[in-house]
Amino acid sequence: MASSSATSKLKRSRLTTEKKDYEVGYKKPPVATRFKKGKCPNPLGRGGKKKTQEFDPGRILQSIDNEAIMVNIEGERKRMLKAEINFQQLFTKAIKGSLPDARTIAKMAAKRGRHSPGRRRVGQR
Repeated sequence: MASSSATSKLKRSRLTTEKKDYEVGYKKPPVATRFKKGKCPNPLGRGGKKKTQEFDPGRILQSIDNEAIMVNIEGERKRMLKAEINFQQLFTKAIKGSLPDARTIAKMAAKRGRHSPGRRRVGQR
């Protein structure tokens, strides 16, 4: 049985006889282990830059307003959106006499096109 060093010498001698002008060494890999032409070594590519989200205050406020929280109303726990709670508080202040809050509610109603002071419903005098 031949020793492992003898077989490795045979393999090395075969490679050197095939390509005598090429020497394997630092930054010179063996021909058999090089990247093949036309084949990408990393087909997915590198990770790339992470996309940063643009700062959109409207979207942030909308997500905050759409959060639901538990509220005690007259001893009962109810689940409500923050936007609903904010509107109820605004409406309560307007009823108690806060003129800026009343104007805000009137503007909101006019924007939605419902129950604005200048419009009359069908059937009203």
